[in-house]
Amino acid sequence: QAPEMYGATAYAGTAPLSRDGPRMPSFSLVTQHGDTKHVAFPRRRPLILAVGDRKAARHVEDWIEPLKRRYADAFGASFDVHGVADLSDVSSMARSVVVLVVRERTDYPVMLDWHGEIASTLKVNDEELTVFVVDSNGRIRLRLTGRATTSRIGRLSDTIDTVLEEASQGLEADAYR
Repeated sequence: QAPEMYGATAYAGTAPLSRDGPRMPSFSLVTQHGDTKHVAFPRRRPLILAVGDRKAARHVEDWIEPLKRRYADAFGASFDVHGVADLSDVSSMARSVVVLVVRERTDYPVMLDWHGEIASTLKVNDEELTVFVVDSNGRIRLRLTGRATTSRIGRLSDTIDTVLEEASQGLEADAYR
């Protein structure tokens, strides 16, 4: 209902490519609770980012629940987990209803991308959830698209382990020297 929920825009440009690979753009979006969340680099902790449209949302828990089990102590403490909902297909008249539905169905903040700018910038496919592992310097270390499978969860966990190990040894900072 708050007007700022509908007027927030991301300031994501194209993700610049460096010699080390693609970078996550910085952006800010408002959640279903009206709070603004910022994704910017460098940051204190690595980031797990799930991006998808309304149809892809049904797969979020399939990706996140195994991570919660495996990283019970580290989840949200050693790395951040954020979700972006591409809601560009929602009419302006239906937005307040969608906000209420998201509030009712989730107990965690979801960044609402009313214009689809983040999904477009990151080239996320319609109806497919895309999960990114991003180190604290903004380098995209892994991008997985589609349903969570045992092998994909394994790749995701292996990459998280590597990024956490590098962060604990201070190796991430050396990646850009």
